[in-house]
Amino acid sequence: MLRRAHLAHLAPIGSCVLVLTLSACGDDDPMTSSSSHTATSASTESSTTAPSTSSEEDGDGDGDGDGDGDGDTGDGDTGDGDTGDGDGDTGDGDGDGDGDAPSADAWIEAHFADAAKLTGDFTSRTKVETPQLVCDATGTTAKYAFDVREEAQPDQREVGFIDVTIFDLSSDDAYGSGIITYDEGMTVYLSRVTIEPDWPLWEGYDTTNKDGIVLDGATAIYGEDVSIRSVNADAAIDNKAQTSQFVRLLVEGPAHRSLRYWRPGPHYLVESQIDNPQTAGAGTLVWISDCDNFELEVYDSTFDGSPTIPAERIDCGQGSDPDIEYLDVDPRTSGDMHEMFSP
Repeated sequence: MLRRAHLAHLAPIGSCVLVLTLSACGDDDPMTSSSSHTATSASTESSTTAPSTSSEEDGDGDGDGDGDGDGDTGDGDTGDGDTGDGDGDTGDGDGDGDGDAPSADAWIEAHFADAAKLTGDFTSRTKVETPQLVCDATGTTAKYAFDVREEAQPDQREVGFIDVTIFDLSSDDAYGSGIITYDEGMTVYLSRVTIEPDWPLWEGYDTTNKDGIVLDGATAIYGEDVSIRSVNADAAIDNKAQTSQFVRLLVEGPAHRSLRYWRPGPHYLVESQIDNPQTAGAGTLVWISDCDNFELEVYDSTFDGSPTIPAERIDCGQGSDPDIEYLDVDPRTSGDMHEMFSP
């Protein structure tokens, strides 16, 4: 039986040596790339210049845009540090080479078979020109570990991440994140991604407006076995995608707001765990821009141990009645979710 909840009252970036290689993620596949793109060389914080993006109003007076000339406009929530345990072993992707990688891996690899591949260990802000697949990679010590852009032909606004770990990020101002998108129409695919940015504890928008993932301009995000841990600052995911689907999303930490939803959806959480200890300055599990125009489908997930999201842990920018449906049937079996997912 489907349960529907309606809420009437809601309470040093320094010198570094980088080795960039173009390769296929699969162990047995030769590198193939019919795309005109090559793997973009990693750039330092000071050398990256981004185009400006459309402004978002987040309604909480956070001082949108960090003014550092890198195009981080919007609600200022352009810091997304995907927290993880540093070993990329989320979900069933144990990385032990025995061929039991999650089903999403194979779909993403096939989808990006003709795109450039980016792999390696990166210690500065790394621009990812789409279409591109980032795989077997780590990112650390940057303000933004992976900065996703569409600036050159072909105009194919898609990016994939497989077996990527982001940790110990560093920012001299109020902003930062593990993965950030800017361009309208961007689609993001994630499998076995762990993010642990180690941002300082939330103080306010003028100092700690930092996240795990920021999706400015995105159309969709699809993620399987994504872990965002030690979410100390603003949000694990600042989600401005029109739709989002996650299977086995793990979010842990005393974030200001664990998940932020800006668009109506529908959005999906399947076999996911969202935990946020109610400490000083934290405790909101889900923030929704417009609660009267919002749809979230939940299957077999927990929120601080509860199978439903406690009403007092939901915060609405406006409105008061979000459509949150708790499903009895796995949406991966009903044709409602993206084809990269399988039960």
